[in-house]
Amino acid sequence: MFSVDLCTYDHIFPENPTTTKLQETVLLFASIVNSRFFKRTSTIFFFCNVKRFEEKTHHSPLSNHFPDYTGGNDINRATKFLLWRFIQVNRANLPTHPQLVLEDSGPNHALILHKSPHDTSPAMFRLLARGERGTTSLSYVSTTVCSLSL
Repeated sequence: MFSVDLCTYDHIFPENPTTTKLQETVLLFASIVNSRFFKRTSTIFFFCNVKRFEEKTHHSPLSNHFPDYTGGNDINRATKFLLWRFIQVNRANLPTHPQLVLEDSGPNHALILHKSPHDTSPAMFRLLARGERGTTSLSYVSTTVCSLSL
């Protein structure tokens, strides 16, 4: 399991002003996923703080820190781009299972995020709500976990 705080895309290291914390996280993930110790495993990584990430991209564009990103403020494109960055460093081709962690929108509520093969809209994702008994909890906080795919 690997946790990624999406809000750190613009956190600059004082000792290296050209590198953000999220860029360092990608490098850390690369060193872990390509390690010989994990060659027979799969990886689940959680993209956390999605709502805060969406808010921040309006005043601090992702392209300021990742110049190859060209999707503007579209949260779906931004999240898919970051997912792509993590998948690109997985040279071992280990199975990966990315998940979005969203704030819970109420008791007995879960959201599933998936790409519809028939969806031709720019968003490329649809949110489906389905009721479940109980809530998913990470770090003692009520959350909703969503699957994410390219």
